[in-house]
Formats: sequence, structure tokens, C-alpha cells
Amino acid sequence: MMLGSAFFTLALVLSWVNSAIHVLLPDRPLYAFSSTSLSIPVPPRRIVYVGLATLGFAAALGVWGASEWPRLGAAAVLLSLLAIRQVEKRQWPGDTVVRLGKYVPAAACLLGWLVAATITAALSWEEAASRHAGWEAAAGVMAALYPLAALSKLRSTGWRWMRPQHHALMIAERAYSGPGWVRSIRQRGSRSMGLCGFVGVFGLLSEFACVLYVFPDARVFVTAIVLALHAGILLFLGYLEPEWLLVMVGLTLVTGLV
Repeated sequence: MMLGSAFFTLALVLSWVNSAIHVLLPDRPLYAFSSTSLSIPVPPRRIVYVGLATLGFAAALGVWGASEWPRLGAAAVLLSLLAIRQVEKRQWPGDTVVRLGKYVPAAACLLGWLVAATITAALSWEEAASRHAGWEAAAGVMAALYPLAALSKLRSTGWRWMRPQHHALMIAERAYSGPGWVRSIRQRGSRSMGLCGFVGVFGLLSEFACVLYVFPDARVFVTAIVLALHAGILLFLGYLEPEWLLVMVGLTLVTGLV
């Protein structure tokens, strides 16, 4: 349980750090940091503000995880993440930050934890049972996130999303980046319609299969599927989503051991 809680907490920390970096460096591209752009001086006042906010976030995490007021701490963590997300979003026009993939799975699951833990505490449940209900609610939120992602794909393109030529194009585009052996795999993969078709089918169906995460006995199986999904995304597209992985692994460990 301690290991699972540590993974979940680390996911929250990553979520904060991601936004804090973008707030510190508002004039840099969101997803194209380079050593040159990072060498540009940051205004001292901005460093102080973000530093103080980070101390507040760390204190909120401590209250949530190691105090007699975990619900107060969870609320403070969520408010901190909400505040820094709003600052980050306002640095860019419109919904640029959201459209470029600013997801907050750890915060979403923590909100589920807070709602369930608060309701059960109000119903005079024992503290251990109340916290367990919170973790189960967090797992329920996670069970909905991936299927919602799959539904958004269907809303945009329908079942055509799984067509191999679409994935071949994405893989071919990514074949120009990464180490030589990775580029070689992507080049060969983009020419295989069988592989690209499998990628499309596995990607969509595995996201829908995550609805099974709501059942405790299925969580290890679903977690294995999601790990395989993200391994494929990393190999063929070069995208790594550590927050998603840490949340799911953490919840699997916590709910399987409490």
C-alpha cells in the first residue's frame, strides 16, 4: 500500500512540476524545450512566486498523506493544481494548452478519492473504511478515463480511426526522430499495413477495455494491457505519459492491498 501511495503521490508531483515549468518559462514552446531555450534567464520574481507556490503544494501533499486531516489536504492539493493550471492556460491564447494534451489523471482520481472519502466520513464510516472507499472511487474514475478517450476518437472519426493507413502516416512521421534503431523500427512498421492495423485495433479496444478496471479482480490484467499500450506508443510514436502509468499502477497496488 505504501508503494502504491508513493506512485500516486509521484504522479501528483509530476502534474505540478509539468505546469510549474511552463509557468516559469511562458515564452518557450509547450512541447519543444531545448537546451538553448532553457538557458534564457527566468525573471527572479517569477522564480520566487513559483517557489512559494511549490512549497504550499508540498505542504498540502504532506497534510493529505501524513496527517489526521487527509480530506483537507486532498482539497488543498486539488486547489493548488487548479490554480497553477489556470495560470498556465492564461499564458497562451484560447484553449491552446488543453488542445495540446494537458491531461490531469492524478487530479481527476484524487477528486474521486476526496468525494468518496468525504461522503463516507459524513456517514460515520470508520476511517480505514472511508479511505478505502476513497481509493475505490479513484479507481472508478480511472476506469472511466480511458474509455472516454476512446469515445472521443469515435466522435471525431468513427471506427475509421482504426484504419491502418492513418497509423502508418503517424508512425512514418515519427520515423524521423529518435535513436537510429528506433527510426528503423518505425520505418519498417509504417510500411506494414498488418502491423498498423493491429496498432489501431489494439489501441482503441484496449482503451475501451479499461472500463473493466472498475472491478478489483480485473485491475492487474487491465494494468498490464495499459502498460503494453503505452510501451507501443513510446516505441512507435515517441510519446511517454508517466503520470498516467504511475496513477494506474499506484491505484492497482493500493486497492489490491488495503
